[in-house]
Amino acid sequence: MPRIISGHFSFIIFRVVIDFSKIPFIRLLIPFVVGVILYLNNAWSFNPTLYLIIAFVLLALVFTYSKLSRNGAGKTYFLVVSDVFLFIAACYACYFVQPKNNPAYYGYYNTSKETTWVGTLDEVINEKENFLKAIVVVNSVNNQKTTGKIVAYFKKPLNKSEFVAGRKLEVNSTISEVPAALNPNEFDYKNYLANKGIYYQTFVDTGSVNLLNDYEGGIKYWGMHVKHRIVEFFHSGMLSVEAAQLCSALITGYDNEISRDTINAFAHSGTLHVLSVSGLHTGVLFAVLLFILNWFDKHNRFKIIKLLILLISLWLFVFIAGFSPPILRAAIMLSLIAIGKYYYNYLSNATINIMGVSAFVLLLFNPYILFDTGFLLSYFALLGILIFEPSITAFYTGENEILKRVWQLCSVSMAAQISTLPITLFFFHQLPLWFMFSNLLVIPLCTAIMFLGLVMVLKFSFVSTLINWLTKLVYYLVGLTDKAGWGYLDRIDFNFTDVLFLSSIILLMTLLIKHRRFHLALGALSLIIIWQTFSLLEVINKKQSVKVSVYHINKASVVEFKNINKLLLDSTCSKSDYEFHVKNNITSYNYPNEISCRFNFVSVKALRFLIINSDEDLKLIAPLKPNYVLIRNNVIPGEGILKYSGISQLIADGSSNYKTIKQLKQSCSKMNISFYATRENGFLELPL
Repeated sequence: MPRIISGHFSFIIFRVVIDFSKIPFIRLLIPFVVGVILYLNNAWSFNPTLYLIIAFVLLALVFTYSKLSRNGAGKTYFLVVSDVFLFIAACYACYFVQPKNNPAYYGYYNTSKETTWVGTLDEVINEKENFLKAIVVVNSVNNQKTTGKIVAYFKKPLNKSEFVAGRKLEVNSTISEVPAALNPNEFDYKNYLANKGIYYQTFVDTGSVNLLNDYEGGIKYWGMHVKHRIVEFFHSGMLSVEAAQLCSALITGYDNEISRDTINAFAHSGTLHVLSVSGLHTGVLFAVLLFILNWFDKHNRFKIIKLLILLISLWLFVFIAGFSPPILRAAIMLSLIAIGKYYYNYLSNATINIMGVSAFVLLLFNPYILFDTGFLLSYFALLGILIFEPSITAFYTGENEILKRVWQLCSVSMAAQISTLPITLFFFHQLPLWFMFSNLLVIPLCTAIMFLGLVMVLKFSFVSTLINWLTKLVYYLVGLTDKAGWGYLDRIDFNFTDVLFLSSIILLMTLLIKHRRFHLALGALSLIIIWQTFSLLEVINKKQSVKVSVYHINKASVVEFKNINKLLLDSTCSKSDYEFHVKNNITSYNYPNEISCRFNFVSVKALRFLIINSDEDLKLIAPLKPNYVLIRNNVIPGEGILKYSGISQLIADGSSNYKTIKQLKQSCSKMNISFYATRENGFLELPL
């Protein structure tokens, strides 16, 4: 419970006081973050303006009372009302940035049929195999001024170089809502876009878009234009494809062209943050500049000049990167840290407090970034380095300078891994085993590639050969650990409850090492026992279940049969589709492996389930008498077969097209048979 100690607000955790007096902005973040989480997770839409005004007036009155009163009660009331005010302020920030709360939001116009609208390309275009993908600001619909962003897919062939950020275009297309995830535990693209304030998408035919000779002004689009030119420069032919993609990611934050396999390989090595996930290269630039400036000014006589050079360099880098969100976040955080260190002489507590300030500022202007993986990794990694790195570095007491530097780099990597472990396990369900050594090798190499890329941008093209060679070396090193079991642990079932338990245990262990209290050791041990007990009961419950399930994957089919001992998977999908749509759900079952095999009939309890792969399989319906039938590959059973079959439900998965689904639906309607299409309703778990 909270209490007042010498005017400071603190928390008692197992009789150890965490004093927030030196890091007040971390304390202020708590009610603000709670407000953001509750408002966005519960999809609240109320306008909190009146509540904010009332809370502000009440805060002013309580503040006056606390100044006049001589007892500690006034200060306690002030802290409580401050928490309420910050909570409501968070709700107001969420309400203010929500585009649907603007009456001019384009989604309120009739866009269910083909509509003419004008928009502005809001970022560098992302090229896919069959289309160009872009985020577009919708300026008007049917000549009515509007606000809001949309995801647009422009069908090829198109000239990519003409789709420049800031350029306006006129489009004739149908606007539809972004579809929800159709399988359990798969990446929810709809929710991902909603956290960016985007709720609609559109598919545009080649002849339905007209690029206007009109451009949006402002430094933002100017920066994006520079980013576009730099990315094109790297792809001009001097660099290999891999080197051009890596340079684009390191220097501009543009990682859209990097393949899924490459991203997975970096994740398995523990170096995914290199590819702009957390704006690491912004921090590397900051660290290198700081080292160079300190080398020239060893006695710190020109602090203000160094500060100005750091800030100008950081924001020039942001401009070159086209105001890429991860880099912009990192630049704001590092700018405040640089300013704070100028005044507070590099104290770690001051740095943590400055982190709180930067997080508060970012959340105030865009509360949605609280659910951004890159944002969480950035702040928790830096927090871990500040808290754990000094203690880990202190383990080595030798005098060899080279070994001390190497150990310090290892300490930084371990510290960041400890603090980000709950986040990485929750989002990626895997643990890289060689992260320390991978970071020790890959980060310096990528730093060299980044600075060589900047040199190349300045027209010193002779460095391209060295960049190509270093890129090959980076990809080789990353590939060494790209093997499950040896390079990384995969299929780790880790939910939000596990995040809370592990985070609490890490906090208690940190306090235990610092304060060496028995109560902390007892508390940490108790949490571990409770956590593992809950996890064991959950695993037992999951493994006791028996079920047959049908996934939805476009142009493919996946059926699973799960009992207590085995998990059978009949799949026709690609590896990438399996990774995206199926793997996370199977991971949640806590099976060590699954058995891939072909089967077409399952009989368990009251369920008799038959899979029809071809017209020949239709002959099996009569003798097997199934009550559930899955239709694959556009097979259409005749009404005569369905009439006397006793089928309770006919199912069509992603391997059947819309035309087949329409015919099957009509036939089932005539025969009074229930029909289910995964294209329309998603994942299906059959009742036993």
